[in-house]
Amino acid sequence: VVELYDNGANDTIQIFSVSGRHIVGTKLGHGDWDSAGVSFPEDMNTQVLTPENGFSNNAVYVGDNLNGIGDNLPFSAVAPYNQFTYNGMNIGYSGDGNPSNLNEYLTIDEVTEDLIVLIVGAGVFSAKAKWDYIPSSSGGNVTPISISTQELAQQSLEQINTAITYKDTIRAHLGAMQNRLENTATNLQIQTENLQAAESRISDTDMAHEMTALVKGQILAQGATAMLAQANTLPRMALELIQG
Repeated sequence: VVELYDNGANDTIQIFSVSGRHIVGTKLGHGDWDSAGVSFPEDMNTQVLTPENGFSNNAVYVGDNLNGIGDNLPFSAVAPYNQFTYNGMNIGYSGDGNPSNLNEYLTIDEVTEDLIVLIVGAGVFSAKAKWDYIPSSSGGNVTPISISTQELAQQSLEQINTAITYKDTIRAHLGAMQNRLENTATNLQIQTENLQAAESRISDTDMAHEMTALVKGQILAQGATAMLAQANTLPRMALELIQG
């Protein structure tokens, strides 16, 4: 379960495959994408679907799986939310929230391929995720068994094979969770860098505005001084002509 709280900024959950297929979220042209400077598939390919964000090297944007999800779905804050299926995964999505619905929810019953979770918007959100499945060590236990006969030895091998298979399943599950956490951490870092860059641009703009106001004030002051000097010169010139 992924839960997003957007603090009224209308940030949205977006789910992609590593190849660039857009599975859950809002379509290009939506306000959250526009605010991030991503308006066309070319923008998506160059700015979002990059190896640095966890996508494959040849990832290309494909949005035909959305079918209006997020844009047209009625908002639902109660599980199982709006349900649909993709590649064997049953996905529940609350729909795109808005300033009156600060939370968005996403559930996936079983992940059948690597997915990338992105949060798009102003970057002031908080998010949390939890997994319903917690691996247990009980499935990998090997009970003591005699190998005094060929039949018993064969049975022990079957137990060992079962334990190895279970161990591999747990490792795959933990590896998938670790990959998702690493991708989430990377995405959060990128969001932080983007926010810092935006703040820097705003500061530069403010500085330019103040410098412009300063120069304008200096020009006006110099102009006023020149006009005053000229005004003082004219009476003196008239007096000199009269005296001459």
